[in-house]
Amino acid sequence: RLEQERLEQERIAAEKAEAERLEQERIAEADRLEQERLEQERIASEKVEAERLEQERLEQERLELERIAAEKVEAERLEQERIQYEKQVEKKKAVSFAFHRSLLSTKLAMDRRGAEIRLAEAKMADEASVTATAPEQSGDTNEGENLIDLESFDSPQDLCSSVDAELLKEELSRIGLKCGGAPMDRAKRLFLVKQMPLEDIPKKNWAEFRGPGITAAEAEAARAEADRVAAEKKAEAQRAEQERIAAAEKAAAEAAEAQRVEEE
Repeated sequence: RLEQERLEQERIAAEKAEAERLEQERIAEADRLEQERLEQERIASEKVEAERLEQERLEQERLELERIAAEKVEAERLEQERIQYEKQVEKKKAVSFAFHRSLLSTKLAMDRRGAEIRLAEAKMADEASVTATAPEQSGDTNEGENLIDLESFDSPQDLCSSVDAELLKEELSRIGLKCGGAPMDRAKRLFLVKQMPLEDIPKKNWAEFRGPGITAAEAEAARAEADRVAAEKKAEAQRAEQERIAAAEKAAAEAAEAQRVEEE
């Protein structure tokens, strides 16, 4: 009986030890499985986090690319606007330059024309003042009593030294030749009457509106017509001057506007 009890106790102790060993193995296996589960969860969590980070990175790259593309499009638009603006400015400058050049050409032409008109008026006034002092003639101005006997003189120098300058002037006016200049010039001009027929005397020596066969009345009528034409030209020049001033004011306003646009 004691032996049996001992054996029973040993069996019970062995079973208890085996149960404890099995329990420890079960606990160890459970710990291992738990660690594997936790490791798998960690790996899965890291994988999910990596995927999330990758998606965020891709999204950031996409947004950056879109921003760069938008900036490029905006830069191209601004560049096109700048080029278009510069073209408009250059076009306005070209138009303004062409207008100013045309205005300057017109002004120069008008100034030249005005100078010619003033010169013609001064010449006509001088001729009028000269011929006004000459005695009035009737009929053919190349006919009538000679104030000076040219046959009595051998040269213009002799004529100049022997005859008063005013008398030379009166005789030249009576014939229709120019009567201005120095006494020697008058004597040379008058001496041409002795040297050649009146028809052969060069035109440059005749007074304005005078010549061989032209009467004083005809010369006066021609002078009156010339005065009328000169008056018309003067009025036209005044009108052109007013137009030039108006055009200059307009050009100045356009230049100021172009300058303002360029500054903007």
